[in-house]
Amino acid sequence: MDSEKKRKKAEAKEVKAAAIAANGGERPRKKDKKNGPQNDGGKKSLNASGKNARSNSAGTKVKTTVFKRGGGVDRTGTQKVFEPTVTGGDGAGGGGGGVSGKFGRVMSKLPSISCPRYDTLSIAVPTSIVANAQSKELKTMLCGQIARAATIYCVDEIVIYEDVEGGKNEDTSSNFSKNPLQFMQRILEYAETPQYLKQSLHPNHADLQFAGLIPPIDAPHHVRRGEQSKYREGVTLDTKDKPGGEGRVTYVNCGVGKDVEIDRKVPKGVRVTVEIENYKGKEIKGKAVKSSQVREENGDYWGYTVRGVKGGLKGVLEGGPWGEYDWKVGTSERGRSVNEVLHGHSRAGEPSDGGRFEKSYQHMLLVFGGVHGIEQCVDDDEDFPHVSGADCGELLFDTFVNTVPLQGSRTVRSEEAILLTLAQLRSANINNTRDRLVESKREKEEKEREEKRKKIDGMEFSDKELSEEESDEDEE
Repeated sequence: MDSEKKRKKAEAKEVKAAAIAANGGERPRKKDKKNGPQNDGGKKSLNASGKNARSNSAGTKVKTTVFKRGGGVDRTGTQKVFEPTVTGGDGAGGGGGGVSGKFGRVMSKLPSISCPRYDTLSIAVPTSIVANAQSKELKTMLCGQIARAATIYCVDEIVIYEDVEGGKNEDTSSNFSKNPLQFMQRILEYAETPQYLKQSLHPNHADLQFAGLIPPIDAPHHVRRGEQSKYREGVTLDTKDKPGGEGRVTYVNCGVGKDVEIDRKVPKGVRVTVEIENYKGKEIKGKAVKSSQVREENGDYWGYTVRGVKGGLKGVLEGGPWGEYDWKVGTSERGRSVNEVLHGHSRAGEPSDGGRFEKSYQHMLLVFGGVHGIEQCVDDDEDFPHVSGADCGELLFDTFVNTVPLQGSRTVRSEEAILLTLAQLRSANINNTRDRLVESKREKEEKEREEKRKKIDGMEFSDKELSEEESDEDEE
């Protein structure tokens, strides 16, 4: 009898060991009299190899794969787990998008020139960039490339001008802007708007059907939730009377979880730049300021504005929101080499530091041509009857530059030229900002010295007059 029990016990151990081996090193689940086999509800467990695994409701094993983005289950039944951080960098092909590790490419704080910036940079782009695109998706993506390039190289204004006859769009779908100028302006403004204001400022429109394809520009004014930035963009809500009847206040949605109160009456639905006074307390208060204040205070970039110009180049060259452009630069393969323009005027004894323009500027305009170049745009423009395309570089622009000398392709597309040109001129633009700051400080110091000199001269003159009056009194 005892031998029979020992035999059955040994058989049970063998069956149990086989079950554990078949289950990947885990003990089989105990049975629940009411609910049947127990499961861990999808909780993590360790298999024999020490790797993470999951059990589904049936108790079968599901392979776990870690992805940087996404979720759910793919077609093969592999469950995707969102992993917001990685142990190393993204690598050459990393996607960024909030994924950052020890050497990640997503900066928590953007670098700054750490000095006031009073000069501005504007670019003028033609509508033919999107007018000749084959589909609405491609048109949207091209505008997204322009928005990204403008943000990366701190462009303050994007001017859109018409260089196609009639300014018509080939896409005839309902509610879609038949004018490429309107389409480009809407897409570029949408890309520049902070994420928490897009629904308020850009209601549904057919032009925005594929706006989700645009990569985010991730500019400094696109403040993330939880960041306590000194300045934030917002949209005005309601205006109410102050308690006690002491004026009116306007509430602004700045994406901080509660409305910000500004001591100023502003119409509803208007985008404003708000300087936050405090983040603590029951009420968050701030004041509406000019968007240029951020740039003029410490040189931080704060997005771009979009201006559409009906007609050709004449309306672009006449001036912008800051007045006349004092430095107009045209881009063409028939222009002077960018190396000659920037490095041919380096200061004696100074090492090459990215180059400089022939003169410092306050407001620079960088003009890009269409499919056939700026020269063709001028020839087709009736507003320039006495200027030909061959002479426009000397008559209309201060500098006519070729930023892709010795190019390997017969053509350089407009969206490619924008990125390449801004990259070539970036160091010169930074040098201009610093040079102008030094000049303004020098002028300010000279003015203060002149005022002190006048004050001292006035005091000496007064002492001389006083001594003469005293001598006259003695004689009397």
